[in-house]
Amino acid sequence: MTPLAVDVIDFMASFGDLPPEDTADLRALAEASTSLEDLVASVRNDRRFAWAVSQDFHLPAGLGLNDHLFCTDHIDPNATAADGYVTDCFGIRTQTDTATKWAPLDGTVQPWTFRGCFEHDAMEWFALLDSIRVSKPNDTFHIMELGAGWGPWITAGAVFAKRQGLSNIHVTAVEGDRQRFEFITRHRKDNGVDDVPLTAHHAVVGPFDGTALFPVLPDSTHDMGFAAIFDRDDPATIGKDYRGAHREHIKVASKGLPGLLKDGPIVDFLHVDIQNSEAMVIAAALDELDQFCRRMYVATHSRSVEWEVAQSLMGRGWVLMKEKACEMHFGDAYTQTGRTWPLVLKDGAQYWRNPAFD
Repeated sequence: MTPLAVDVIDFMASFGDLPPEDTADLRALAEASTSLEDLVASVRNDRRFAWAVSQDFHLPAGLGLNDHLFCTDHIDPNATAADGYVTDCFGIRTQTDTATKWAPLDGTVQPWTFRGCFEHDAMEWFALLDSIRVSKPNDTFHIMELGAGWGPWITAGAVFAKRQGLSNIHVTAVEGDRQRFEFITRHRKDNGVDDVPLTAHHAVVGPFDGTALFPVLPDSTHDMGFAAIFDRDDPATIGKDYRGAHREHIKVASKGLPGLLKDGPIVDFLHVDIQNSEAMVIAAALDELDQFCRRMYVATHSRSVEWEVAQSLMGRGWVLMKEKACEMHFGDAYTQTGRTWPLVLKDGAQYWRNPAFD
């Protein structure tokens, strides 16, 4: 069985509170299946388990079995390991020195599981692939990545768009950390999409053009969770990041989302992961999002951000296609500066569609 099939069987057994004999039969179905597609067909044809392929049944990462099947259809069967890289199941390679935590993954190919593949969430992969699925061969396909890091989504998007036969591809990346920003060039080259036109901004993303404060990072390969500070007059934020940690900060350029959207072609897929600034930035660009953005994936870092983003976009008629809440720890294990901060264990996710482009 594939790692995903094991996940599916285990979760179905616990979620459905199955009796031992049904659990044994379910595992037998899985063992007899030659692929995940075979397993889904077997489950669909057995009245005891058919609920698992219904529209309402979702695995923990927020996707249904059919969504996972759609993603696994894009797996590269020829993906191979290479020294100095971690390779995902789609054949996209990332140099392992991009983040120190990836050193144990050097020279491996990472499988697809219910959580996704490698560093990235299943819903992120689904949102990107779904956005490409609805594009037509002669269309311009434009991906914009905010909080781009080393450019994983502009790179993966360009790879998949090429595989689908799209030719008019453009990508935009905005990243505030200099070291991560410089990784974008090599990541695109490593994956054969350095010929795709790129608009890159070494800046943070904010509600408007100007400046913001950004942590001083001697080596950003140790932590990719730092965030910009826009309210420099608030004593509660001076010298601290959004997690409450004290940091030295420097002034950096800030690019407003309204201007980013107006300056380029229509954005077919907007990936937003800006460490708890998502709600503020999206609220400042609602008119431009309505006019210039087809689909958007938002990584969320708190319950309040999830609610505020949903209020803003639903109020404009946007459709929430998929979502999952961030996983948080509210105990006393993460205490800084005399107060307890909720610790985000895993980002949440929201995948939105703009019906103005339907």
